[in-house]
Amino acid sequence: MSEIVPQSPKPDCVLGMAAVPRNRVKNLAKLCASFLLGAVLSAGVCFYFFSRALRTAAHEAQSLLLPSLPTPLSAPTTALLFAPLPNGVPDTRNIGPTSAAASSAAPALSTTEVSLQPKHVTENDGQCALLTKEELSQILGTNLTEVTSDSTGCNYKGSGRGNWVRYEITWKGGRESLEQRRSAYETLKRRLAPTDMPLQLVPNLGDEAYMTLTGTLHVRKGDVAVLFNLMWFQGLPVEKTKLLVDTAFARLE
Repeated sequence: MSEIVPQSPKPDCVLGMAAVPRNRVKNLAKLCASFLLGAVLSAGVCFYFFSRALRTAAHEAQSLLLPSLPTPLSAPTTALLFAPLPNGVPDTRNIGPTSAAASSAAPALSTTEVSLQPKHVTENDGQCALLTKEELSQILGTNLTEVTSDSTGCNYKGSGRGNWVRYEITWKGGRESLEQRRSAYETLKRRLAPTDMPLQLVPNLGDEAYMTLTGTLHVRKGDVAVLFNLMWFQGLPVEKTKLLVDTAFARLE
């Protein structure tokens, strides 16, 4: 009969040594999980506030460049943002870059030479009395065939993509109408480098003139102001732009 040798119990110190690593692993796992959870929550909070700040900055920038204006004024500009197009504005939003569209579908130039005769235009004459479609075609180097007016301005349209221009005359209160542009320009000039400016001061046009990134030219002379929407003619040579402005204000004086 074999003798059964009783197993001697392991010392407590051996059990403690085996338990310590497991406890450390559990604690380390809990610490890592807490750290990861905190990192995810922090990232979520940061993303939320960053998104809010970005939306606020975008809204402020839009309010500087595109202030609240009557619908006939702002709709042609906001057409680039897929807003509804007003009557008479060509739908060119589904084309490629503006320069490519203009080069691929350039309208025929007007062959009629027009003399820009001096004349005096008053508010009673209406917005579209300032320039005929032939005169504006000659200045811009295009062929505008339709003229339509509304309560605040005059639209000129021709065949081809983007062959459209508009102006709006402020007969009285021109200084006040440009105050917001002037204030926006001064604010941006203090904050941004000249190359980053979304609103540019244009020299030698009237008493003051500003051009936005969307091709809207605001010019004031005395207390009369004219907004020229040249969104499809942003490559217009300086001498042509000056001819357009000088001709307009010579007739408004």
